[in-house]
Amino acid sequence: MQPATEIETESGVPLEIESLTASQHGSAVVVVGASSALFAFLAFSQPGPGHESGYALSVVLLWWMVYYISLPRVMAAFGPDGIEFVDMSWAIFFRYPRYRVAFRDVVEVGSRLVQRRSSRYIKTQVKVKISEVPLETRTFSVTNQNPAYDEFLKQLKDRIDPSGVQVLGLGIEPAEIRARS
Repeated sequence: MQPATEIETESGVPLEIESLTASQHGSAVVVVGASSALFAFLAFSQPGPGHESGYALSVVLLWWMVYYISLPRVMAAFGPDGIEFVDMSWAIFFRYPRYRVAFRDVVEVGSRLVQRRSSRYIKTQVKVKISEVPLETRTFSVTNQNPAYDEFLKQLKDRIDPSGVQVLGLGIEPAEIRARS
């Protein structure tokens, strides 16, 4: 599938939501790969009771490294007539199908505050129809940790029909979300 023509933002840059920055991607691959190699080396060089768990952990970390390597760079992009996004529901098997949907296919948009031990962030989930018969929907999400988050919400708000889309949680107005969170 060819990528959609992206909508240019006010600054003239196409609106793309990236999965990770280049530095996050590179450091994740290096750290996880080095950890995998360390556990394999320790399991091999220090045989003893339970050293097999070192091999198992090394394989899990190796899988995690391959996951980071295969992760698509762009998770969502706005086109002139819709949204192209990556479905992450099969990511455990390194399968990342891409879907292109029209703005009229957006069914539900919901933003919520996610609280972690050391941080808080806002997560916006967009539910879209990918087929009419049988009715199939997919959901993708964008967080405010992404630099294009506010522009994403603005473009989404400008292009969807508010009467046909269920808006949940904090809504889709960037200023309102920041004020309520």
